[in-house]
Amino acid sequence: MKKIIICLSALSLVACKDKEQNETISDSSNNSVTSENVTEKHCFLQVSPYSPEYNKDRVVADSIVFEYEKKGDSVYGILSWLPYEKDTKRSTFRGVLKDGKGTAIAETMAEGMDYTEELHFTVEDNSAKITYGAMQQDKEGIWRYEDESKTSEQVLEKVDCN
Repeated sequence: MKKIIICLSALSLVACKDKEQNETISDSSNNSVTSENVTEKHCFLQVSPYSPEYNKDRVVADSIVFEYEKKGDSVYGILSWLPYEKDTKRSTFRGVLKDGKGTAIAETMAEGMDYTEELHFTVEDNSAKITYGAMQQDKEGIWRYEDESKTSEQVLEKVDCN
């Protein structure tokens, strides 16, 4: 019995060991610097204040929050649409960001439903543009843009991630 417990403990320790990847970065003096798990985090926000029809003296706000982390061309993050008086839409996504153009698949929860949808976005120095438009479900069950020429964009400003 003691041998089994020791074997299971050893196996647990080996299985739980973190596997770290090293990435080499060159600085301007051509010296190589090794950095573990180089990840860039970026955050964007749009807040749209307005006065509701029923109370013009009151100011409320809708918000869109877009955060992602990038390692190489891989990107993952969250997109949250937070309207003041409606159901929220929260998505977690994984995809690729190359030359400022992002394509991802998002797991989304909105209006009490869970679904998978396509997400396109563009990132510039101080802003991100999230693509919105009519979608249709494909044979794999993923909601995709019907016609990308008929989409619109929401522009979000870059903010500090803290």
